[in-house]
Amino acid sequence: MLLAASEANDNLKAPPVASVIIPTRDRKHELIAVLDSVLQQSVPVEVLVMDDASADGTCELIRQRYPQVRVEVGEQAKGPTHRRNRGAELATTDYLVTLDDDCRLPSADTIAQTIAAFDHPRIGAVTIPFINVNTDDQVESAAPDAEGRYVSGRFLGGMIAFRRDVYQHVNGYRESFFMHVEESDLAIRMLAAGYVIRLGSAPPIHHHASPIRNRNRIRALGPRNQILYAWHNVPMLYLPAHALGNTLKGMLYGVRNGHIFATALGFLRGYANIPRNLKHRRPVPLKIYRLQRRLSANGAVSFDEVAKQCPHLFRM
Repeated sequence: MLLAASEANDNLKAPPVASVIIPTRDRKHELIAVLDSVLQQSVPVEVLVMDDASADGTCELIRQRYPQVRVEVGEQAKGPTHRRNRGAELATTDYLVTLDDDCRLPSADTIAQTIAAFDHPRIGAVTIPFINVNTDDQVESAAPDAEGRYVSGRFLGGMIAFRRDVYQHVNGYRESFFMHVEESDLAIRMLAAGYVIRLGSAPPIHHHASPIRNRNRIRALGPRNQILYAWHNVPMLYLPAHALGNTLKGMLYGVRNGHIFATALGFLRGYANIPRNLKHRRPVPLKIYRLQRRLSANGAVSFDEVAKQCPHLFRM
Protein backbone atom coordinates (compact mmCIF):
# COMPACT_ATOMS: atom_id res chain seq x y z
CA MET A 1 0.00 0.00 0.00
CA LEU A 2 1.35 3.43 -0.92
CA LEU A 3 1.86 6.13 1.68
CA ALA A 4 -0.48 8.98 2.43
CA ALA A 5 0.69 12.38 1.20
CA SER A 6 1.58 13.55 4.74
CA GLU A 7 3.75 10.48 5.37
CA ALA A 8 5.50 10.93 2.04
CA ASN A 9 6.25 14.55 2.91
CA ASP A 10 7.71 13.50 6.27
CA ASN A 11 10.04 11.12 4.44
CA LEU A 12 11.34 13.98 2.36
CA LYS A 13 12.46 15.80 5.55
CA ALA A 14 14.23 12.80 7.13
CA PRO A 15 17.81 11.79 6.20
CA PRO A 16 17.70 9.33 3.30
CA VAL A 17 18.62 5.71 3.99
CA ALA A 18 19.31 4.80 0.35
CA SER A 19 20.14 6.43 -2.97
CA VAL A 20 17.88 5.38 -5.83
CA ILE A 21 19.68 5.65 -9.17
CA ILE A 22 17.59 5.58 -12.35
CA PRO A 23 19.35 5.81 -15.72
CA THR A 24 17.04 6.90 -18.53
CA ARG A 25 16.98 7.91 -22.18
CA ASP A 26 13.93 9.24 -24.04
CA ARG A 27 11.38 7.52 -21.79
CA LYS A 28 9.90 10.39 -19.82
CA HIS A 29 6.43 8.86 -19.53
CA GLU A 30 7.77 5.58 -18.11
CA LEU A 31 10.07 7.58 -15.84
CA ILE A 32 7.17 9.50 -14.28
CA ALA A 33 5.54 6.25 -13.16
CA VAL A 34 8.63 4.87 -11.46
CA LEU A 35 9.37 8.18 -9.75
CA ASP A 36 5.85 8.38 -8.35
CA SER A 37 6.24 4.94 -6.77
CA VAL A 38 9.79 5.57 -5.48
CA LEU A 39 8.78 8.82 -3.80
CA GLN A 40 5.99 6.95 -1.98
CA GLN A 41 8.35 4.50 -0.24
CA SER A 42 8.04 4.03 3.52
CA VAL A 43 11.67 5.08 4.10
CA PRO A 44 13.26 8.34 2.95
CA VAL A 45 15.44 8.05 -0.14
CA GLU A 46 17.41 10.38 -2.34
CA VAL A 47 16.58 9.98 -6.02
CA LEU A 48 19.08 10.51 -8.81
CA VAL A 49 17.88 10.50 -12.41
CA MET A 50 20.83 9.96 -14.73
CA ASP A 51 19.70 11.22 -18.13
CA ASP A 52 21.67 9.60 -20.95
CA ALA A 53 21.39 12.50 -23.43
CA SER A 54 17.62 12.36 -23.87
CA ALA A 55 16.05 14.43 -26.62
CA ASP A 56 12.41 14.19 -25.50
CA GLY A 57 12.42 16.88 -22.79
CA THR A 58 13.01 14.44 -19.92
CA CYS A 59 15.20 16.81 -17.93
CA GLU A 60 12.84 19.77 -18.15
CA LEU A 61 9.82 17.67 -17.19
CA ILE A 62 11.48 16.05 -14.18
CA ARG A 63 12.91 19.31 -12.83
CA GLN A 64 9.53 20.97 -13.12
CA ARG A 65 7.45 18.14 -11.70
CA TYR A 66 9.88 16.69 -9.12
CA PRO A 67 12.04 19.44 -7.62
CA GLN A 68 13.22 17.02 -4.91
CA VAL A 69 14.82 14.74 -7.51
CA ARG A 70 18.43 15.29 -8.60
CA VAL A 71 18.90 15.17 -12.38
CA GLU A 72 22.18 14.96 -14.24
CA VAL A 73 22.11 15.19 -18.03
CA GLY A 74 24.84 13.66 -20.15
CA GLU A 75 25.85 15.41 -23.34
CA GLN A 76 26.52 12.07 -25.05
CA ALA A 77 24.79 8.70 -24.75
CA LYS A 78 27.21 6.49 -22.81
CA GLY A 79 24.81 3.77 -21.72
CA PRO A 80 23.37 2.53 -18.42
CA THR A 81 26.67 1.19 -17.06
CA HIS A 82 28.23 4.65 -17.19
CA ARG A 83 25.12 6.34 -15.78
CA ARG A 84 24.89 3.92 -12.85
CA ASN A 85 28.56 4.43 -12.03
CA ARG A 86 28.10 8.18 -12.20
CA GLY A 87 25.06 7.94 -9.93
CA ALA A 88 27.13 5.99 -7.41
CA GLU A 89 29.70 8.82 -7.42
CA LEU A 90 26.98 11.38 -6.65
CA ALA A 91 25.16 9.29 -4.02
CA THR A 92 25.43 10.35 -0.38
CA THR A 93 24.02 7.29 1.44
CA ASP A 94 25.43 3.87 2.33
CA TYR A 95 23.17 1.94 -0.06
CA LEU A 96 22.57 2.19 -3.79
CA VAL A 97 19.29 1.01 -5.31
CA THR A 98 19.51 0.88 -9.09
CA LEU A 99 16.22 0.73 -10.97
CA ASP A 100 15.24 0.69 -14.62
CA ASP A 101 12.98 3.49 -15.79
CA ASP A 102 10.28 1.02 -16.85
CA CYS A 103 9.76 -0.37 -13.33
CA ARG A 104 7.05 0.31 -10.76
CA LEU A 105 7.09 -0.34 -7.01
CA PRO A 106 3.51 -1.26 -6.03
CA SER A 107 4.47 -1.71 -2.37
CA ALA A 108 5.73 1.15 -0.21
CA ASP A 109 7.93 -1.31 1.71
CA THR A 110 10.07 -2.67 -1.13
CA ILE A 111 13.13 -0.53 -0.49
CA ALA A 112 12.89 -0.77 3.31
CA GLN A 113 12.78 -4.57 3.25
CA THR A 114 15.60 -4.72 0.71
CA ILE A 115 17.91 -2.57 2.85
CA ALA A 116 17.06 -4.66 5.93
CA ALA A 117 18.44 -7.74 4.15
CA PHE A 118 21.99 -6.37 4.45
CA ASP A 119 22.35 -8.16 7.78
CA HIS A 120 25.85 -9.57 7.29
CA PRO A 121 28.99 -7.59 6.37
CA ARG A 122 29.78 -9.97 3.47
CA ILE A 123 26.47 -9.34 1.74
CA GLY A 124 27.49 -6.86 -0.93
CA ALA A 125 24.23 -6.73 -2.84
CA VAL A 126 20.59 -7.77 -2.47
CA THR A 127 18.33 -8.57 -5.40
CA ILE A 128 14.88 -7.01 -5.60
CA PRO A 129 12.28 -9.56 -6.76
CA PHE A 130 10.34 -8.56 -9.86
CA ILE A 131 7.56 -9.62 -12.20
CA ASN A 132 7.64 -9.11 -15.96
CA VAL A 133 4.02 -8.09 -15.97
CA ASN A 134 3.76 -7.88 -19.77
CA THR A 135 4.43 -11.59 -20.12
CA ASP A 136 3.50 -13.52 -16.95
CA ASP A 137 3.05 -13.37 -13.17
CA GLN A 138 6.24 -15.27 -12.25
CA VAL A 139 8.31 -13.69 -9.48
CA GLU A 140 11.99 -13.60 -10.48
CA SER A 141 15.20 -13.03 -8.46
CA ALA A 142 13.50 -13.95 -5.20
CA ALA A 143 14.72 -16.04 -2.27
CA PRO A 144 13.08 -19.49 -1.90
CA ASP A 145 11.74 -18.35 1.46
CA ALA A 146 11.89 -15.22 3.58
CA GLU A 147 13.52 -16.85 6.59
CA GLY A 148 16.91 -18.01 5.35
CA ARG A 149 19.81 -16.30 3.58
CA TYR A 150 20.34 -17.43 -0.01
CA VAL A 151 23.12 -16.47 -2.40
CA SER A 152 22.98 -16.20 -6.18
CA GLY A 153 25.47 -15.49 -8.95
CA ARG A 154 22.92 -13.63 -11.04
CA PHE A 155 21.08 -10.34 -10.84
CA LEU A 156 19.62 -7.66 -13.09
CA GLY A 157 21.00 -4.13 -12.94
CA GLY A 158 17.54 -2.60 -12.90
CA MET A 159 16.40 -4.48 -9.77
CA ILE A 160 19.27 -4.56 -7.28
CA ALA A 161 20.68 -2.81 -4.20
CA PHE A 162 24.39 -2.52 -3.30
CA ARG A 163 26.49 -1.45 -0.39
CA ARG A 164 28.00 1.71 -1.83
CA ASP A 165 31.46 1.05 -0.38
CA VAL A 166 31.54 -2.43 -1.93
CA TYR A 167 30.36 -1.12 -5.28
CA GLN A 168 33.10 1.49 -5.26
CA HIS A 169 35.72 -0.98 -3.99
CA VAL A 170 35.27 -3.15 -7.11
CA ASN A 171 34.98 -0.04 -9.35
CA GLY A 172 31.33 -0.61 -10.27
CA TYR A 173 30.32 -1.73 -13.73
CA ARG A 174 32.83 -2.16 -16.52
CA GLU A 175 31.69 0.72 -18.73
CA SER A 176 33.14 -0.69 -21.95
CA PHE A 177 30.33 -3.27 -21.84
CA PHE A 178 27.76 -0.44 -22.31
CA MET A 179 24.95 -2.87 -21.42
CA HIS A 180 24.38 -6.65 -21.23
CA VAL A 181 26.55 -9.15 -19.35
CA GLU A 182 27.82 -6.27 -17.20
CA GLU A 183 25.94 -7.81 -14.26
CA SER A 184 27.80 -11.14 -14.57
CA ASP A 185 31.09 -9.29 -14.78
CA LEU A 186 30.35 -7.26 -11.65
CA ALA A 187 29.06 -10.32 -9.78
CA ILE A 188 32.22 -12.35 -10.25
CA ARG A 189 34.44 -9.41 -9.33
CA MET A 190 32.42 -8.88 -6.16
CA LEU A 191 32.77 -12.56 -5.30
CA ALA A 192 36.52 -12.41 -5.86
CA ALA A 193 36.61 -9.46 -3.43
CA GLY A 194 34.76 -11.53 -0.80
CA TYR A 195 31.19 -10.29 -1.17
CA VAL A 196 28.08 -12.23 -2.17
CA ILE A 197 24.77 -11.33 -3.76
CA ARG A 198 21.83 -12.20 -1.55
CA LEU A 199 18.45 -13.08 -3.02
CA GLY A 200 15.89 -10.66 -1.64
CA SER A 201 12.36 -11.30 -0.40
CA ALA A 202 10.88 -7.79 -0.56
CA PRO A 203 7.54 -7.14 -2.29
CA PRO A 204 8.29 -7.47 -6.01
CA ILE A 205 8.81 -4.72 -8.52
CA HIS A 206 6.54 -4.67 -11.55
CA HIS A 207 8.66 -4.51 -14.68
CA HIS A 208 6.85 -3.06 -17.71
CA ALA A 209 9.38 -3.81 -20.44
CA SER A 210 9.58 -0.70 -22.60
CA PRO A 211 9.03 -1.11 -26.36
CA ILE A 212 11.66 1.59 -26.97
CA ARG A 213 14.68 -0.64 -27.58
CA ASN A 214 17.38 -0.97 -30.22
CA ARG A 215 17.05 -4.73 -30.58
CA ASN A 216 19.78 -5.22 -33.18
CA ARG A 217 22.28 -3.47 -30.93
CA ILE A 218 21.17 -5.59 -27.99
CA ARG A 219 21.54 -8.80 -29.99
CA ALA A 220 25.12 -7.88 -30.92
CA LEU A 221 26.19 -6.54 -27.51
CA GLY A 222 25.32 -9.74 -25.64
CA PRO A 223 27.65 -12.01 -27.66
CA ARG A 224 30.40 -9.39 -27.74
CA ASN A 225 30.30 -8.97 -23.99
CA GLN A 226 30.21 -12.72 -23.35
CA ILE A 227 33.64 -12.96 -24.97
CA LEU A 228 34.95 -9.91 -23.12
CA TYR A 229 33.62 -11.30 -19.83
CA ALA A 230 35.56 -14.51 -20.47
CA TRP A 231 38.73 -12.64 -21.40
CA HIS A 232 38.67 -10.39 -18.36
CA ASN A 233 37.70 -12.94 -15.71
CA VAL A 234 38.04 -16.62 -16.65
CA PRO A 235 41.20 -18.46 -15.56
CA MET A 236 43.35 -19.67 -18.46
CA LEU A 237 42.67 -23.31 -17.62
CA TYR A 238 38.99 -22.77 -18.47
CA LEU A 239 39.20 -19.87 -20.91
CA PRO A 240 39.21 -21.74 -24.28
CA ALA A 241 36.35 -24.07 -23.32
CA HIS A 242 34.34 -21.24 -21.77
CA ALA A 243 34.67 -18.95 -24.78
CA LEU A 244 34.04 -21.70 -27.32
CA GLY A 245 31.04 -23.04 -25.41
CA ASN A 246 29.44 -19.62 -25.19
CA THR A 247 30.08 -19.01 -28.87
CA LEU A 248 28.47 -22.27 -29.97
CA LYS A 249 25.46 -21.84 -27.67
CA GLY A 250 25.07 -18.22 -28.72
CA MET A 251 25.19 -19.00 -32.42
CA LEU A 252 22.62 -21.76 -31.99
CA TYR A 253 20.37 -19.34 -30.14
CA GLY A 254 20.78 -16.80 -32.95
CA VAL A 255 19.80 -19.40 -35.55
CA ARG A 256 16.71 -20.46 -33.61
CA ASN A 257 15.54 -16.89 -33.09
CA GLY A 258 16.27 -15.49 -36.55
CA HIS A 259 19.05 -13.05 -35.76
CA ILE A 260 22.14 -15.02 -36.72
CA PHE A 261 23.82 -12.04 -38.42
CA ALA A 262 23.66 -9.80 -35.35
CA THR A 263 24.83 -12.65 -33.12
CA ALA A 264 27.78 -13.51 -35.37
CA LEU A 265 28.73 -9.84 -35.60
CA GLY A 266 28.68 -9.58 -31.82
CA PHE A 267 31.00 -12.54 -31.34
CA LEU A 268 33.38 -11.24 -34.03
CA ARG A 269 33.53 -7.88 -32.27
CA GLY A 270 34.22 -9.59 -28.96
CA TYR A 271 37.16 -11.57 -30.27
CA ALA A 272 38.43 -8.52 -32.18
CA ASN A 273 38.43 -6.51 -28.95
CA ILE A 274 40.68 -8.91 -27.07
CA PRO A 275 43.97 -7.38 -28.35
CA ARG A 276 42.82 -3.98 -27.08
CA ASN A 277 42.19 -5.46 -23.63
CA LEU A 278 45.38 -7.45 -23.12
CA LYS A 279 46.55 -5.36 -20.19
CA HIS A 280 43.11 -5.37 -18.54
CA ARG A 281 42.86 -9.12 -18.08
CA ARG A 282 42.48 -9.98 -14.37
CA PRO A 283 41.30 -13.61 -14.14
CA VAL A 284 39.75 -14.64 -10.85
CA PRO A 285 41.14 -17.61 -8.86
CA LEU A 286 39.98 -21.07 -9.93
CA LYS A 287 37.96 -21.54 -6.74
CA ILE A 288 36.07 -18.28 -7.35
CA TYR A 289 35.36 -19.18 -10.97
CA ARG A 290 33.97 -22.58 -9.99
CA LEU A 291 31.88 -21.08 -7.19
CA GLN A 292 30.46 -18.40 -9.48
CA ARG A 293 29.51 -21.05 -12.04
CA ARG A 294 27.72 -23.01 -9.33
CA LEU A 295 25.91 -19.98 -7.96
CA SER A 296 24.76 -18.96 -11.44
CA ALA A 297 23.62 -22.47 -12.37
CA ASN A 298 21.79 -23.31 -9.14
CA GLY A 299 20.01 -19.98 -8.75
CA ALA A 300 19.91 -20.16 -4.93
CA VAL A 301 22.55 -21.55 -2.56
CA SER A 302 22.49 -21.28 1.22
CA PHE A 303 24.65 -18.45 2.56
CA ASP A 304 25.87 -20.70 5.38
CA GLU A 305 26.88 -23.40 2.89
CA VAL A 306 28.95 -20.92 0.88
CA ALA A 307 30.57 -19.60 4.07
CA LYS A 308 31.42 -23.14 5.20
CA GLN A 309 32.87 -24.25 1.87
CA CYS A 310 34.75 -21.01 1.18
CA PRO A 311 35.75 -19.57 4.57
CA HIS A 312 38.49 -17.49 2.91
CA LEU A 313 35.75 -15.32 1.37
CA PHE A 314 34.46 -14.29 4.77
CA ARG A 315 37.64 -13.23 6.49
CA MET A 316 37.20 -9.65 7.64
